[in-house]
Amino acid sequence: MKVRMIGLGLAVVFGAACGQKGPSMAPDTQTFTRNVDAMPSRVVEATTAVFAERQIGVATTDQTNGKVESVPLDPMAEWGGMSADQRVNCSAVAAADPNSRLVLTMHVKRDGDRSVLTLDAKRDGGESCVLRGPFMTELMDAIVAKVNAS
Repeated sequence: MKVRMIGLGLAVVFGAACGQKGPSMAPDTQTFTRNVDAMPSRVVEATTAVFAERQIGVATTDQTNGKVESVPLDPMAEWGGMSADQRVNCSAVAAADPNSRLVLTMHVKRDGDRSVLTLDAKRDGGESCVLRGPFMTELMDAIVAKVNAS
């Protein structure tokens, strides 16, 4: 009887351990930076326009402080101008957390006669997929192209 109780206890402990999620290998924030020959206000305007074109909802726009922040985005939903599998990488997690969201934040600061554009993708809630580098690079390219076109 004692052996049976020990065996049952070990089974419960091992079952509980297997049911726990391990630490996520996905970073909390991804950051991409680029220099651009434009005033910060033009970069804010261009970012807002590119986000709108790509169905990325904007939560806040602040030209004075050079910031544009998206609404929380479902990594698996339709936005960004491409399919989720082209936009996100889920290899660091067993499965995409349906409650996870990503918030894109663009910061721009004056640097002499240029500006420094930083685009962050921050995980908001739960384990998540991460955005692919080519997607983030293409998004920044579109912002810079919009700045140069205006």
